[in-house]
Order: sequence, then structure tokens, then C-alpha cells
Amino acid sequence: MPTRAPAKSPAKEAASTPVESKNTKTRKRSRYEPWQREMVKKEYPTCQTPEEKLELCRKAGIKDIRRLYNLACQEGITRRSDDLSDAEFRAYTNGDKNVMSLRQSYTPEEEKELLSFRQDPRETKFSREDDKFLIANYGRMSTPAIAKQRGFSETAVMYRARYLKRPGRTPEGEPTPPEPLRQPSVGFALDRVAAWLGLSEKELHGLTSVGVVIRPLPTRKGEVTGHWVLSQSLAPFLVKHGARLVKERNADLFFIKEILETEQLIKDDKVARAACFFVDHGHKCNNPWAGPRYETFCPNGVDSKCKVKELRF
Repeated sequence: MPTRAPAKSPAKEAASTPVESKNTKTRKRSRYEPWQREMVKKEYPTCQTPEEKLELCRKAGIKDIRRLYNLACQEGITRRSDDLSDAEFRAYTNGDKNVMSLRQSYTPEEEKELLSFRQDPRETKFSREDDKFLIANYGRMSTPAIAKQRGFSETAVMYRARYLKRPGRTPEGEPTPPEPLRQPSVGFALDRVAAWLGLSEKELHGLTSVGVVIRPLPTRKGEVTGHWVLSQSLAPFLVKHGARLVKERNADLFFIKEILETEQLIKDDKVARAACFFVDHGHKCNNPWAGPRYETFCPNGVDSKCKVKELRF
């Protein structure tokens, strides 16, 4: 049987007790048994409702949800800012560290390799599992990460995503009819367009003389962070020269197909109003004036709090 510690005398106990002021409280950090920690590590990632978390509190002998969350933080199993899908999060907590490596930035060599990877739309097939993965993760994982994991080019992934749908929700949380994973893109980053067309950035800038529209992306201090190529302005050029670019410069057929198919869609008023000018094909905000939203995911550019989506440089 466990032995009890000898009782302290009242004088010693009083001397060892910290004196609290009216405005100061001393909190003790809860101590948990190994079995409690193991149960939380195993079951917390699958708790999706407050009721399920309360049930876990009961099973693990934890007083309330706040303490449960604190323990989950100690064990490193809360999502924090990683924005993983449910399937990815469960895989990560089960020990699959590749899930997180796919979220890391690529080396310049890996980025160059991905941008030069070409697939023929006539021969590329997406399986049922590929489509399920896109539906679950598009706009939550970066498009290059999805492409790398599923073995497709980035342009093939973005093209396919425009034809797949998933149920949406209103700001109040009410379900809405299924919507495409992405809308036609009003613009693309200049470095990616250049890579997909087999051109240098200088050559692409030169196409402004034949009607291609390229806009700067400045900060509030006027520093240019990049350039934005308007996709609709690329269409006439690609109608004339797309086949030659494929033959001579190894241009990306999926990207050319995307531009030509979406030209008329972007002209449509309804689509033009729905599609944010600055959100790229992977739902990433490219507007330096967008504050905290800049370079983060903004699904389909639908953010009622964004005050700069109508801005034009």
C-alpha cells in the first residue's frame, strides 16, 4: 500500500504557504498520470464536438474541457495554425511525420522541378481517391503540396479542382449547395506564368507590347513584392502562339487549356464579382494591402471583412 507523507505542523504549513494579495492568484499546474496522457493523445484528435470532449474528460478523470485542452497543448496534439485536414491530423498524431514535411517550403531545386513537370491533359487521369483527396484538402493545403503528394503537376491539380465540388457554408454556418473547389483565376503570379510558358520573366514582361496585362503588387510603402498577370489578357496571345510554345519551349498544356477555357467565364459578370482579383489558383491571397490575410488561405476570395479586394494597382 502507498505510504502517506508525514503531516506538517500548522506552523510549518503556514510558513510554506504563499501569501496571496487581493489581485494575485497562484495557480497550480495540474499533474496527470501516464494513462491519462496516453488516453488524451489517442482520443483527443478524433473529438469533434463539445459533447465528445466532455465524454473524454469523464473517461480520463479530467475536470473540464479547459483542462483537457491544456493537456492536449502540453502533448502537442492541438492543431494550432497548421490547418490540417481531419485525415492528415489523425495521421500526424499517429506518428506519420511526412504529413508535416509536406507543409514545409520547398527548396529552390524542388520548386524548379515541380514547375517544369509537364502532363498531357489527354492522358492524365485522376482516380476516385485523387478526387477525394482534392475535395478534402484543396484550399487547405498548398497546391504544390497536393501535387507532390498525389504525383501530378501543379497545373493539372488546379485544372481538376475547377471541376470538382464540395458543399459550402454561409457565414452563419448553414449548408449551401455544392460549389467548385476553385473559381477561374483572375490573375497568376508572374514567376509561375513564365515557368509554365517556358519563358523568362523578362520575355514575359515584353508581352505587354502585344496586349498581355501585368500589374505590380506593391506594399503600402510602395515596395513592389511581385507582379500579377491577368489571365484574360493571356488568352489572345495563347490562341496564336500556344502550340508553338508547347513545341519550342515545352509550355504547359494544362495551363494553356486553363487560360483558354476560363477566358469567357471571367467575362461573365457573376463570376467576375465572385472571384477575388488577388486570390491565386490555390486560394492564397497575393495582395500586400490585405493585412493579416496576406499570403494566407482565403477560400475563393470570399471574405466579407476584406476591405481591399476591390483595390486595383
